[in-house]
Amino acid sequence: MPLPMKKLSRNERRETIRSLVAERGNLHVEELSERLGVTTMTVRRDLAALEDLGFLVRTYGGCSVLPTMVRQLTSVGRELQQAGEKTAIARAALRYLSAGQAIYIDTGSTCSHLARVLPDHLDLRVFTNNLKVVSELSGRDGCDVIVYGGRLRKGSSHLGGEIALPRMQDFLLDVAFFGADAVEPTRGEVRATSTESPVIFRVLEMQATRQVFLVDSTKFRKRGSVVLAKLHPGMTLITDSGIHEDERMLLQKSAAEIVIVDPPEDGAGP
Repeated sequence: MPLPMKKLSRNERRETIRSLVAERGNLHVEELSERLGVTTMTVRRDLAALEDLGFLVRTYGGCSVLPTMVRQLTSVGRELQQAGEKTAIARAALRYLSAGQAIYIDTGSTCSHLARVLPDHLDLRVFTNNLKVVSELSGRDGCDVIVYGGRLRKGSSHLGGEIALPRMQDFLLDVAFFGADAVEPTRGEVRATSTESPVIFRVLEMQATRQVFLVDSTKFRKRGSVVLAKLHPGMTLITDSGIHEDERMLLQKSAAEIVIVDPPEDGAGP
């Protein structure tokens, strides 16, 4: 097999392995070494990390995927995509936190990264309907986690629906961190694909003193048919340096605070 045209970052390698094993069912270490242009030792480290994450099962000389894992591989693969960028965005979001605050962490993989990097010493009260956030913070010191509740959305780790709305109105927040499915810089809009998302956003926007959007640069190349919010002064959007210069200039016309961060050089996550 031909070697890759460029050296892949750690997360790019692992995402390639994840996709290949989901597609083909099993792979050999030597084959992956040649395809990715790295040593067999590096491949074995990648396979061990992916096994720990539940993406595959290591076998003698390679790896395989169980049929029961295929759906999980598809749904959680987003955790590896743009992982370095998402971690950098999450770490930049920490500047908006102070000790003793009440915060909301939304759905989406970037928001899950925020939960992962939250420091223990701030004694935060964290509100969420994202079960991945709950999992990240389970057993952690310094975080009091409150789940609004609701109905589990199919194919996701998100609780929502009208059942959750009254609970969301019961608590005031210092900072609400939101994800998004797409960004339309020309119109200064943050967009979603779910018609439920704007309803939840409007409730939590009213409850929170500050609203911060965490969106990686790939969201600028995606489409969302539902307007989640129109950026305006007082809002903050944090993204990575993968956005284009014209997109940055368009966003700044909204007068919202736009923060652009650089990912780690090797694209590594935490």
